Amino acid sequence: MTNLADKFTEAGLTDVDTVRLTARIPIVKFNVPYKHDGEEILVECDLSLQNPLACLNTSLLHTYSKISKTTRVLASIIKRWAKNRDINNPSKHTLSSYGYVIMLLSFLTSNDFDKNGHLREKNVNSPNPILPNLQLVDPIWAQNPHGPYREIPAKPKTKETMVQHPNEPNYYVNSYFYRTGLEGLTKFCSENHNTESALGALLASFFHYFAYDFDYKKHVVSMSAKHSSPPIEREVKAEEDGWSIYKTSLAIEDPFELFYDVAHVVKTPNFQHIRKEFALAYTKIVNAAYNSGDNLPSGKDIIDIICEPVSTASDTDSAPSMGAGGFLPTRGAGRGPGQVLSEEKLKIWANNMRQKFMQSKDKNELIMSIEEVLSSPNASKIIVATNFDYAADCNASELKSIIEMLEHLYRSGKVTKSDIESALGDLVEFIDSFACDNPRIYDHVGDMFCSFANMQALTVAWLVDCTSKVIDDSCKPKVIDGAMKSIQKEYGTEALKSCFGNASERQALERLLGKAKLTELEAQFV
Repeated sequence: MTNLADKFTEAGLTDVDTVRLTARIPIVKFNVPYKHDGEEILVECDLSLQNPLACLNTSLLHTYSKISKTTRVLASIIKRWAKNRDINNPSKHTLSSYGYVIMLLSFLTSNDFDKNGHLREKNVNSPNPILPNLQLVDPIWAQNPHGPYREIPAKPKTKETMVQHPNEPNYYVNSYFYRTGLEGLTKFCSENHNTESALGALLASFFHYFAYDFDYKKHVVSMSAKHSSPPIEREVKAEEDGWSIYKTSLAIEDPFELFYDVAHVVKTPNFQHIRKEFALAYTKIVNAAYNSGDNLPSGKDIIDIICEPVSTASDTDSAPSMGAGGFLPTRGAGRGPGQVLSEEKLKIWANNMRQKFMQSKDKNELIMSIEEVLSSPNASKIIVATNFDYAADCNASELKSIIEMLEHLYRSGKVTKSDIESALGDLVEFIDSFACDNPRIYDHVGDMFCSFANMQALTVAWLVDCTSKVIDDSCKPKVIDGAMKSIQKEYGTEALKSCFGNASERQALERLLGKAKLTELEAQFV
């Protein structure tokens, strides 16, 4: 596929991207330019080879788009929204566009709606989804959809529907979904709601549902449950497919690879950010409707409002920009000290500041940079939290630089003990979620604790308190073990005994781990 990517470039295709060639499903991304009415248009394309499941997923989504104009429009708006809000990049531990489309389809197939697109209470005797579930819809009803919406008990299993998984030798995928004779379903979708007027209500309901209504702790976003059945529970997926039961985050079951969590890349802090974006989009729609008086904005205006890019041309003066020779703006380049930035822009600033420090190790520039934004609300807290979040899944050299940078900021009084406690405390409390993606997280947290304990910003008592909040008991000794290993590696066994050895701390550790487990941990350091 690398050779193919080279051929694409030679053929005049643009923005050929091979970053995902090492992903679970290798993909080459590229744009195909063509002219329409004298204007050059770029068509975004993804290419994957020898992957029948990708074709199956594409065919399922294409069939949904064919039977429902509403679904096509909603999906395009939601994909634009996620892209512009910078929450659809799996490499940054947010959700793929495919994941958002599955959320939309699940929302439209598993709930009941009135004619105007508003959610209503479910009625098993009179089900009224916006979309039929193509994997479960009764084929006889679908051909001539009169009377209440009807589903079959389960997907049929035949030689034709069961397909060998390309990467899992002992796993077969049930490829069935209803895909022929779609005229009846097309009529059902167009008559089931007011196609034009319901669109806005459905969009608002989608954002509200996933911001406030969906129970992420208990349920999984899925399309395999019957309309009359409750949502798939996390406990079921934990038992059947080994999914985490403790991770308080988004989980999405793939429509065909039922063992695969489409949202597995989404870390807990990123999930919380995504959920806030759902709430923000809903709020923007409501504000546009109620604060405009008689001059209601058009649908296009509202879409532009909710899809406002994270960084726009209008905030060029206040957003971090590329300075000469580095990522941070230089002093005097349109930014003065005491600038007030939003939380969103502070996170961008924090990431850019880290990149610059990793390149230059210039501590004077580091101090000048942070001083420019400290007048922003919670600036030091957000900067520390953003860098600790990055440190959770970085390589060893990056971790060393991050610790060095934050140590200098702490010694200089630019970040506080409270900032360090809050940021690392969040990593520890939700460490079971991070460990799903990065087993090295225990060593990373240990190194960070070791550094700031040496500076007396953190204590063993604090670490025990944070670790006690970890839901998965099996993770708790790993946190303590990581801290012990780091202290012994950095300062020796005597320092380890001094740090963990006083009576009150031993008692706290015994209450956390049990005496036997603590003795087992200590034995490896003798």
